Amino acid sequence: MDFLCYLWLVILLFLRPSDFFQILDGIPLFWISSILTLLFSFSKVAALFSTRNFQAIPTIPLLFLVWLVAIPFSLLAPGRVNFQLAYDAVTTFYKPVSFFLFTLAIVDTPKRILIVCKWIPILAMVISGLALYDYFNDFYFGVFTHARETNPESPTGTTLRLAGHGTLADPNDFAVFLVMVSMFNFDRLLDRRLGIGRVFWLIPLGINTWAFSLTESRGAFVGLLASIASALFLRFGVRRSLLPLALILPIIFVGLGGRQTNLSLSSTTATQRIEMVGECYYYVKTYPVFGLGYGQISEWLHGLVAHNTYMQSMAELGFFGGSLFSCFVLFPLVQFLKVRPPLYRFTQPEMARLYLFLGGALAGFNFGILSLSRAEVLQTYLLLGLGTSFIRVAEREPNEPLPGFSFRTLGFALACGLGVIVFHYVMLRYFYGVNI
Repeated sequence: MDFLCYLWLVILLFLRPSDFFQILDGIPLFWISSILTLLFSFSKVAALFSTRNFQAIPTIPLLFLVWLVAIPFSLLAPGRVNFQLAYDAVTTFYKPVSFFLFTLAIVDTPKRILIVCKWIPILAMVISGLALYDYFNDFYFGVFTHARETNPESPTGTTLRLAGHGTLADPNDFAVFLVMVSMFNFDRLLDRRLGIGRVFWLIPLGINTWAFSLTESRGAFVGLLASIASALFLRFGVRRSLLPLALILPIIFVGLGGRQTNLSLSSTTATQRIEMVGECYYYVKTYPVFGLGYGQISEWLHGLVAHNTYMQSMAELGFFGGSLFSCFVLFPLVQFLKVRPPLYRFTQPEMARLYLFLGGALAGFNFGILSLSRAEVLQTYLLLGLGTSFIRVAEREPNEPLPGFSFRTLGFALACGLGVIVFHYVMLRYFYGVNI
């Protein structure tokens, strides 16, 4: 029953039926479903807090340090203490924390991981199909927020970029989500056990790819390239992956084309985002300990966000808090790299195949959030939770446990934070020519 409740939560997260049916408006469906999920999975969630599990799963203490230490302290800095903001921030952030814990506690077998990863492309196909219908029929549903932007190359002088709804209401957010979806779709297409039935998975792949192309998101396109390259690397290694990558890349560039594959840094959007990341870097230098305060970046960027999850967390939470969050986001991908073949071998063929594409999804996400702010979106914690659960339950040889949480983990977190700062300094100073 706990798994059915969890799947219902995932459906609500993606489809948001209250957006389409007014009769459901005002009913806290997600909150009610979360309570039911907690009731049916309470023993499993509680077990995560045992000394053994809490230490064995480093992402849990990392997330709790962000939630209960970095976030409130960023709003209680000397000279700008605001207990109400700190309370609101902590009580709001419980949603992503609880969703992450539900994923770890409930998606606790290989079969359940495979089921979730199978249903995500189908749910995405429904969203994409509705968004496409809305896109081509003058905002038919009235809930999708397609973005109209100036485009000198268009005959009308503007272009309409497809978006989702709810937490995916931005074209870039929707596109990064579809990158993850595409990886799970490829996993199903390569499942030989399905035989001719694999053809069915071309339908969601085609609809979701069409939707992805109409988002015209360049950041998500880079994430897609990173996902494909990472999946090939995990399967073949660096050298052997170069040839298939060289064959695939031209097809992707030609197939998508247009604004999405124009990676020039001279565009207005790119210039604006580089400037915002530069401002975040300045705020990290100016407020290195407590940051600007969680959720306060828009007050400093004239109502905008940083469009870079790493630097926004650094600017809002300070170096230590931003380092913890960056480590939390990167940790599942790091663990995937630690168990890569030939160092380890997954004994179940389905999990061995999923390893490639879930690893690719994690890599694409980590690249995609270099141009997006996704710290509070639940889809982020779904993906990171699936990655963490995979490492826990996938049978592999040798069956050695990975290092748990320790002071070395905190050292690694600080190294992640330093790496984020150095990477962005080099990019801003030497590639973009920003005077910082």
